[in-house]
Amino acid sequence: MRLVFFSLIFGVCAAFSRAETIPFPIGMSESYEPIFGKVAQSALTNPGHQKPHVLVLSERPPADFAHADFLISWAPAPNTNTKFPPEARAYQNEAQYLWRWILQLGPDFVVTENESLATALDGKIPSGKTMPNSIKEPSAIRIELQKRASRSPIQVAEALSNHYGHKFGRVSYIPALAMVGRLRLAELTESDVTAEIAALAKSGKKPPVISGAAVSGHLIFAELGLKEDVITAAESGIKNPAHNEMSDSVFMICPLLAAAGRMSGEDKYFQASVEHLERMQDFCLRDDGIYRHSPLDEAAWGRGNGFPALGLAWTLSEMPADFPGQKKVLVSFQNHLSALAKHQDASGMWHQVIDKPGSYREFTSTCMITFAMLRGMRNGWLDRDTFEPLSDRGWNAIKKRVSLDGKSIVDGCTGTGKQKSLQDYYLRTAILGPDDRCGAMALLLATERAFWEQKNAKAK
Repeated sequence: MRLVFFSLIFGVCAAFSRAETIPFPIGMSESYEPIFGKVAQSALTNPGHQKPHVLVLSERPPADFAHADFLISWAPAPNTNTKFPPEARAYQNEAQYLWRWILQLGPDFVVTENESLATALDGKIPSGKTMPNSIKEPSAIRIELQKRASRSPIQVAEALSNHYGHKFGRVSYIPALAMVGRLRLAELTESDVTAEIAALAKSGKKPPVISGAAVSGHLIFAELGLKEDVITAAESGIKNPAHNEMSDSVFMICPLLAAAGRMSGEDKYFQASVEHLERMQDFCLRDDGIYRHSPLDEAAWGRGNGFPALGLAWTLSEMPADFPGQKKVLVSFQNHLSALAKHQDASGMWHQVIDKPGSYREFTSTCMITFAMLRGMRNGWLDRDTFEPLSDRGWNAIKKRVSLDGKSIVDGCTGTGKQKSLQDYYLRTAILGPDDRCGAMALLLATERAFWEQKNAKAK
């Protein structure tokens, strides 16, 4: 597929400014270079915008983006013989990036000479080879995105809770977090699922060797106040930290150790939590304040940064402020979130590789980072003026990526161990559809957002 790289030297900067368009990364070329287009900013974040929105796919950008009746966005055109929808798993080629980007942008009309794309868009977004004279109604995709964006945090959480947090076959963090999310939703809605969740937790099979995923799976036992299970897992976490040199381990180990300290009253667990953080930072924390996933490569994997953000927010929630090591955790949390703030894109998302804007917008890392910002503001660990706009954008972006029934999500990275190169992270499958990990993270975020809005409403 032929995609032309956009550069500001095209001499249309003044038109972009007048039309409030911004450079925007669409994806990556086959040589792993970012592909840029231009997007009408008001259409990017607000599917309820007033003017109809036209996406122009052409070899070069329009000479003028100002239009009396339409918002105009532009992206490099695919070859006319490129097939849509692409059959390859995402993201293996440029067509995948363009296809999913169009559907997530949700324009009202697409100008394209690719007949396969026009056919694939039929029923979703009207299209044609030239600019339309008028557009009488929003596209079906934009209407869907408007419905998603209009939901409250509790509505999103309730939809997700219908599908996630109802099974616990093996003690692991993914089902545990969904169950925690269901407990928090019950608190918000003044319902009671404690007995159901407790029975589910007790039914979980514990592996013979407790891994990091299993240690963090015991967070549901901490949430339920089941001290013996928490202490047993914490002792295993101390003896066999199972860090595997991956930044994930900041979440997998630190919060459970801190929870054991709170429940037992023994400082040794708090201290072990701090020591584990220090060990993982020695392995993975880069000079720019974000985490490489492992020492095998410098790549700052999205979820490899989401895990420390979520993990330290959770650890601070369990650790008393007067514990001597708490300041180390707090400063580490604040520094990391400040570093991550620089890499949120204009849509509100963080990417599969945090500092590579051509990599795909990744669902779970955005959930975890946004959760951490909300929890940080709610507890006074983060400055509201700085982080509230970022958390608002993150939340609004995630809402649009969760289906109305709560079952399906857009672009959550599949399970990922150590990778040997930056390109390996680029090529990890981006899930489109149901996914337990994504559902759990979104449920946690939705409930945290609801608590944040509840706090603000009470303050007024």
